Amino acid sequence: MKVLIADDHPLYREAAALQIRRLYPDALVGEVASLPELRLTASSEGGHYDLILLDYHMPGMSADALVQLVGEFTTTPLAVISGTAANADILAAVHAGLRGFIPKTSSPEHFALALQILLAGGSSVPQRSFRTGLRPTLWRPSPGWQR
Repeated sequence: MKVLIADDHPLYREAAALQIRRLYPDALVGEVASLPELRLTASSEGGHYDLILLDYHMPGMSADALVQLVGEFTTTPLAVISGTAANADILAAVHAGLRGFIPKTSSPEHFALALQILLAGGSSVPQRSFRTGLRPTLWRPSPGWQR
Protein backbone atom coordinates (compact mmCIF):
# COMPACT_ATOMS: atom_id res chain seq x y z
CA MET A 1 0.00 0.00 0.00
CA LYS A 2 1.23 3.48 -0.89
CA VAL A 3 0.03 6.61 0.93
CA LEU A 4 1.03 10.25 0.48
CA ILE A 5 0.57 12.80 3.27
CA ALA A 6 0.57 16.44 2.14
CA ASP A 7 0.74 18.78 5.12
CA ASP A 8 2.89 21.81 5.93
CA HIS A 9 3.27 20.79 9.58
CA PRO A 10 6.20 18.35 9.85
CA LEU A 11 5.23 17.06 13.28
CA TYR A 12 1.70 16.19 12.13
CA ARG A 13 3.03 14.55 8.95
CA GLU A 14 5.39 12.42 10.99
CA ALA A 15 2.69 11.49 13.52
CA ALA A 16 0.22 10.53 10.77
CA ALA A 17 2.90 8.53 8.95
CA LEU A 18 3.81 6.68 12.15
CA GLN A 19 0.16 5.88 12.80
CA ILE A 20 -0.31 4.58 9.25
CA ARG A 21 2.83 2.43 9.50
CA ARG A 22 1.64 1.08 12.86
CA LEU A 23 -1.71 0.12 11.33
CA TYR A 24 -0.26 -1.09 8.01
CA PRO A 25 3.34 -2.25 8.58
CA ASP A 26 3.98 -2.80 4.85
CA ALA A 27 2.75 0.67 3.87
CA LEU A 28 5.01 3.01 1.94
CA VAL A 29 4.26 6.48 3.27
CA GLY A 30 5.50 9.61 1.53
CA GLU A 31 5.41 13.10 2.96
CA VAL A 32 5.26 16.51 1.25
CA ALA A 33 4.72 20.03 2.60
CA SER A 34 2.86 21.90 -0.16
CA LEU A 35 0.62 21.52 -3.18
CA PRO A 36 3.48 22.10 -5.67
CA GLU A 37 5.57 19.50 -3.83
CA LEU A 38 2.66 17.05 -3.95
CA ARG A 39 2.36 17.44 -7.71
CA LEU A 40 6.13 17.14 -8.23
CA THR A 41 6.41 14.04 -6.04
CA ALA A 42 3.38 12.39 -7.61
CA SER A 43 4.62 12.98 -11.15
CA SER A 44 8.12 11.71 -10.36
CA GLU A 45 6.75 8.56 -8.69
CA GLY A 46 4.21 7.68 -11.35
CA GLY A 47 1.22 9.21 -9.56
CA HIS A 48 -0.35 6.00 -8.20
CA TYR A 49 -1.28 6.01 -4.53
CA ASP A 50 -3.81 4.00 -2.57
CA LEU A 51 -4.65 7.13 -0.57
CA ILE A 52 -3.64 10.79 -0.45
CA LEU A 53 -4.25 12.84 2.70
CA LEU A 54 -4.26 16.61 2.16
CA ASP A 55 -4.09 19.46 4.65
CA TYR A 56 -6.80 21.90 3.60
CA HIS A 57 -4.77 24.88 4.80
CA MET A 58 -1.28 24.08 3.46
CA PRO A 59 0.44 26.40 0.94
CA GLY A 60 -1.24 26.36 -2.45
CA MET A 61 -4.42 24.64 -1.28
CA SER A 62 -7.91 25.97 -2.00
CA ALA A 63 -11.35 24.66 -2.94
CA ASP A 64 -10.37 25.06 -6.61
CA ALA A 65 -7.14 23.13 -6.00
CA LEU A 66 -9.17 20.29 -4.50
CA VAL A 67 -11.27 20.07 -7.67
CA GLN A 68 -8.09 20.02 -9.78
CA LEU A 69 -6.55 17.28 -7.64
CA VAL A 70 -9.65 15.10 -7.97
CA GLY A 71 -9.25 15.48 -11.75
CA GLU A 72 -5.53 14.67 -11.59
CA PHE A 73 -5.88 11.64 -9.31
CA THR A 74 -8.99 10.01 -10.74
CA THR A 75 -8.13 6.54 -9.43
CA THR A 76 -6.90 7.60 -5.98
CA PRO A 77 -9.07 8.32 -2.96
CA LEU A 78 -8.32 11.78 -1.59
CA ALA A 79 -9.16 12.97 1.91
CA VAL A 80 -8.67 16.25 3.71
CA ILE A 81 -6.96 16.35 7.08
CA SER A 82 -7.47 19.65 8.83
CA GLY A 83 -7.04 21.35 12.16
CA THR A 84 -10.26 23.23 11.53
CA ALA A 85 -13.36 21.26 10.69
CA ALA A 86 -15.73 24.05 9.71
CA ASN A 87 -18.81 22.83 7.87
CA ALA A 88 -17.93 25.07 4.92
CA ASP A 89 -14.54 23.36 4.57
CA ILE A 90 -16.08 19.89 4.84
CA LEU A 91 -18.73 20.73 2.26
CA ALA A 92 -16.12 22.24 -0.09
CA ALA A 93 -14.07 19.05 0.12
CA VAL A 94 -17.03 16.77 -0.53
CA HIS A 95 -18.40 18.92 -3.34
CA ALA A 96 -14.94 18.89 -4.94
CA GLY A 97 -15.15 15.09 -5.03
CA LEU A 98 -12.92 14.14 -2.13
CA ARG A 99 -13.85 10.97 -0.32
CA GLY A 100 -13.07 12.02 3.20
CA PHE A 101 -12.48 14.71 5.75
CA ILE A 102 -10.55 13.78 8.89
CA PRO A 103 -10.25 16.42 11.61
CA LYS A 104 -6.77 16.56 13.13
CA THR A 105 -8.50 16.49 16.50
CA SER A 106 -9.68 12.93 15.80
CA SER A 107 -8.75 10.16 18.19
CA PRO A 108 -6.28 7.54 16.95
CA GLU A 109 -9.19 5.09 16.79
CA HIS A 110 -11.23 7.43 14.59
CA PHE A 111 -8.21 8.06 12.34
CA ALA A 112 -7.69 4.29 11.98
CA LEU A 113 -11.37 3.69 11.19
CA ALA A 114 -11.44 6.53 8.65
CA LEU A 115 -8.37 5.10 6.90
CA GLN A 116 -9.92 1.65 6.85
CA ILE A 117 -13.14 2.99 5.32
CA LEU A 118 -11.31 5.08 2.71
CA LEU A 119 -9.00 2.23 1.70
CA ALA A 120 -12.02 -0.08 1.35
CA GLY A 121 -13.62 2.32 -1.13
CA GLY A 122 -15.95 4.17 1.23
CA SER A 123 -16.30 7.76 2.35
CA SER A 124 -15.63 9.26 5.76
CA VAL A 125 -16.79 12.72 6.82
CA PRO A 126 -17.79 14.10 10.23
CA GLN A 127 -21.32 13.04 11.09
CA ARG A 128 -22.41 16.56 12.01
CA SER A 129 -22.03 17.52 8.33
CA PHE A 130 -25.11 15.48 7.50
CA ARG A 131 -27.19 17.70 9.77
CA THR A 132 -26.19 20.73 7.69
CA GLY A 133 -27.37 19.48 4.32
CA LEU A 134 -24.60 17.14 3.17
CA ARG A 135 -26.00 14.00 1.64
CA PRO A 136 -24.05 10.77 1.99
CA THR A 137 -24.63 9.94 -1.68
CA LEU A 138 -22.80 13.01 -3.06
CA TRP A 139 -19.61 11.11 -3.81
CA ARG A 140 -19.57 8.86 -6.81
CA PRO A 141 -16.50 7.18 -8.22
CA SER A 142 -14.91 8.92 -11.16
CA PRO A 143 -14.88 7.01 -14.43
CA GLY A 144 -11.94 4.65 -14.27
CA TRP A 145 -11.82 4.56 -10.47
CA GLN A 146 -11.11 1.05 -9.27
CA ARG A 147 -10.36 -0.62 -6.01
